[in-house]
Amino acid sequence: MRTNRLLQAFDQVAGLIIESCSECHGPTPGVSGVIVLWEKEELRLCTACQRPVDDAGASLAGVSPTEGVRLHIVRVSKGMGYAPALPGMRPGE
Repeated sequence: MRTNRLLQAFDQVAGLIIESCSECHGPTPGVSGVIVLWEKEELRLCTACQRPVDDAGASLAGVSPTEGVRLHIVRVSKGMGYAPALPGMRPGE
């Protein structure tokens, strides 16, 4: 029996059974599943399910009725073309 009530409801609506991880508690409904990594930034993985997690160990994997588990990883590096400066950065950094 699932402990995550959102995933229980999701199973009933979507007809999918996606096991939640006992360590990171993902995948999580409402999480986009989009992960942006800068240049050589390392992706942290849950030791139990091997899905991406944040610094606190919470799942970054989302879940949707049409896709199931959602994970989209975007790696950004210099020279990829125009990118607007982020707060605290100068253009071209």
